[in-house]
Formats: sequence, structure tokens, C-alpha cells
Amino acid sequence: MSWGSEEYSLLRDGYRGDRPVESASKPPLALLVVAAACGLAGLVVGLALRTSALNLLGWFVGGVVALVFFGMFLVKDARRYTEGLVFSSTWTFPLKCVVLVLALSAIVLNAWRVADVVSRW
Repeated sequence: MSWGSEEYSLLRDGYRGDRPVESASKPPLALLVVAAACGLAGLVVGLALRTSALNLLGWFVGGVVALVFFGMFLVKDARRYTEGLVFSSTWTFPLKCVVLVLALSAIVLNAWRVADVVSRW
């Protein structure tokens, strides 16, 4: 196949042969935003409260739930790369790093608070 004018015009007009060229997909940012919100909520609970039950809840929401949503984002983002044209964003990597830092901080802080409460019994 050559890149003749007929084939180029088909690609330029949005068609490849008999089927349209797919539009570029964007990253599933809603999952990443929910993961960041869960991590932030867990961190706020760890900083503001000192009861072991609420710190366990903060550990679960800020750690487990945030990382589950982060994993769902990674799976959907990887699947998106296999399906065709992809709109790649330069700011998703820093946002992923922020989510991981928030989640890990919430895990460590809330686990430390629970250990502190349990050790004082």
C-alpha cells in the first residue's frame, strides 16, 4: 500500500477504509479524583481524631479504598492504551504520585494513631 492521495484523504477525513477512525480517548480522571479524595479524607481523620475506631475507619478509607480506586484507574488507563488512539496527558503522572503519597500517608498516620491508643491501655 502506498500513501497515495486517495488513502490520505480517507485518513484525513476520519475514515480508514469502510470504518471511521476512533477519536482519542482520555484518562478516567474521575477514578483518580475519588482516590485522591479518599486519601485526603483518611489523612484528615488521622490528623484530627485520636479514637482508635475512627482511626481504623480513616486507615480503611484513606488506604484501602483509595488504593482500590487507584488500581481501578490503572486498569482502565492500561485498557485504554490497547483500544486505539490515546490522548496522553502530562499531568496524570504527578496526580498519580499525589494520590499515592496521600494514601500512604493516611495508612501510616492512622496506623500510628491506632498503635498509640492501643499501647496506652
